Amino acid sequence: MLERSIVRTDFLPYARLPELRAVLEGRYRVVWQEAARAPGNAACRRRAPASRWKARALHIPSGADFFRPCARKWPSFPWATPAAPVAHQAPPRTDKPLALVNLRPCDLAALRILDDVFLSGDVVDPFYQARRQSTLIVSVDCVTPAPTCFCHLVGGAPFTDAGMGLHLSPLATGYRVHADSDAGERMITELALAPPELREEEELPARRQAAMEALAAANQRFTLTRSPYTTVAERAASDRWQDLFAGCVECGACCRVCPTCYCFYLFDELTGGGQEARCRRCRTWDSCITADYARMAGPPNAKPNPRPRLRTRFANRFDHKYRFHYETSGEYACVGCGRCAEVCMARSDPREVLRVLEQ
Repeated sequence: MLERSIVRTDFLPYARLPELRAVLEGRYRVVWQEAARAPGNAACRRRAPASRWKARALHIPSGADFFRPCARKWPSFPWATPAAPVAHQAPPRTDKPLALVNLRPCDLAALRILDDVFLSGDVVDPFYQARRQSTLIVSVDCVTPAPTCFCHLVGGAPFTDAGMGLHLSPLATGYRVHADSDAGERMITELALAPPELREEEELPARRQAAMEALAAANQRFTLTRSPYTTVAERAASDRWQDLFAGCVECGACCRVCPTCYCFYLFDELTGGGQEARCRRCRTWDSCITADYARMAGPPNAKPNPRPRLRTRFANRFDHKYRFHYETSGEYACVGCGRCAEVCMARSDPREVLRVLEQ
């Protein structure tokens, strides 16, 4: 896991926001996350920020996309001669490190799940580790939730004090800036910011409470009487799944935009021919909702797919998000960002699935 420690808290007036931008762009390759919400309209690109960062909840794409690229290819090796095992190391970067600006608390929660997958245990992904360690994350509290946000239903909140570099909390006249990394502390030290005054500290709880109330109001029709874990665990064999998956076309968009999905597929790619033939190992992200997920080779009477029916694959996705991952780690593999609901061609909403199952 990446080491983090609370460093300091200061106050950044809105008028000094261009100074922070200048410091960021002087040290980093800055990517400003767009806050647009309409499907297909959200963008993530390098751009100049507005006079202040937007307070609306950010959506597609997630910050996780920068640490788990869609496809990766390793160096090739001769096809005819077996290659000796090679310990793959991430190549050193020679250009400026990356800074992701305007991430939201749901993005941070998702990255903590991916950190647990790729940075803990016996095997560490060196490529993911290199990206995480060299990237500065500047996150912002959500003030106005989007219609599909439901982080509070899975134990989250539209605000946090556990950032991953610099975390900004909007106030009336500026941001409370919370640095919990050495890189973040160096930046606010260079800006010579002052600690927040008492009235500014007292303003923050009221603003966060208002954000929680707005989130609860937006999800009033999806209020659950039991936890998602209990609902999914007790309704695993429910007939209601038959109607819930009916509109799914197996496009896999839900898995592609989900910031916590991490299943991948490995294959070898052959290039050239004869003595010049070489093999390259490739990795692409996989989707548990598609028919060829976990397909196995074997004789004609073998079971080629552990979940040949779409109904079981659809239910398995919810089992993993709200049941299996919770049993192993104590937290859901869903951060309530609502990205899947925005891109689903069948307009399937996880909140509606949980509501129907609970009935």
